[in-house]
Amino acid sequence: MTSNAFSPEENLLLLCLRSLVKVTPLAEIPENVNWEAAFNLAGKHNLVPFLEMALPHQTAPEKIAALITKENRRRKMRAAVMIQDFKRVHRSLVENGIRVMPIKGIALAHTIYPIVSLRYFDDIDLLVPIQDAPQAEETLKKIGYIIHPRAPKPDWHHLPPYIHHQHSTMIEIHTDLIRRARPGWDIEGIWQRARKTEMDGLETWLMADEDALIYTALHARHNLYNRLSYFLDGILLALKMPPDEANIRQLASRAKEAGGTAALTHILATGSRLFDVEAVPHIPRSGVQKWLANKTGGWQTLQPARPALQQGPLPKLMELCLMDSWGDSLRLASRLIAPPPEFVSQGYGSAENKTAGYGKRLLQRFGLAAGQLVKVVRNR
Repeated sequence: MTSNAFSPEENLLLLCLRSLVKVTPLAEIPENVNWEAAFNLAGKHNLVPFLEMALPHQTAPEKIAALITKENRRRKMRAAVMIQDFKRVHRSLVENGIRVMPIKGIALAHTIYPIVSLRYFDDIDLLVPIQDAPQAEETLKKIGYIIHPRAPKPDWHHLPPYIHHQHSTMIEIHTDLIRRARPGWDIEGIWQRARKTEMDGLETWLMADEDALIYTALHARHNLYNRLSYFLDGILLALKMPPDEANIRQLASRAKEAGGTAALTHILATGSRLFDVEAVPHIPRSGVQKWLANKTGGWQTLQPARPALQQGPLPKLMELCLMDSWGDSLRLASRLIAPPPEFVSQGYGSAENKTAGYGKRLLQRFGLAAGQLVKVVRNR
């Protein structure tokens, strides 16, 4: 089922993704497809492998088919290198007595996609207990990783990114999952619900499916829903979960604790529409949240947002408006000015300098955001 709201190229990409979600062959090819534009669109969303997987043989013109094959070969090679690096880092951390949980792209690629290289990931995100963070950093340094030369200052929930000095694989060590506007989503609960399983021949911890779904929604909100893959991840995770009422109530309760009710609802409601499936729960949102979510990444069109809405401080301010409540938005804004004590005490300079530095950076970002907003309005 195609939609008149989308261009032929957008409909083609959606049909290819639906063939994965529904585990059915591609039923139709939209008319008047500009194949070069379709390839470029899939590339912008890092979804080129789905074209090769879903399209019948010799559907695309020879030139485009060659580009698709070339990109898929490159993706598979890059994924293989990163997986080997992941295993090396994981083993080194475990040998030093550190619990490790792969999260985000590399974990989703192994758990909800039939082929790992279908899910794009440009770095390796690992969750470790906060008390093990200093030792985790020392372990990375011993096996050839250095702090990324353009690394931003550490955030509340992760350390600076590390990069390998030879083949540029980037590792991001997380001590928590999200910036918190509320204390309710207990990180220890995430660890307690995690399961130990095998991932590509390696024994590791993996997040419970319901926690992974909530985290996917929160991470999508943080990035203003700017990738189609967030909706695909959410729907594939939701379809793995038992649809019974007790499970839905539990998911809704955990989303509320995490401050992710509106984000989860947006991911599932929009994903259900895009991929033509049912994926409950449907949790009501306020009219303002629904309007803003649709404006920032509702996918009335699949064209990626303008750079002005993807980078810099303006998207962070817009993220505040997508929280579950205005109270959450104000609490998170206040914590941007005065970071939590547990973060301040982690050793990246004195507490006084660090808090002052955050306040100064916040004022600078407000100024930059105002400039960005003016440019966005002028370009409309």
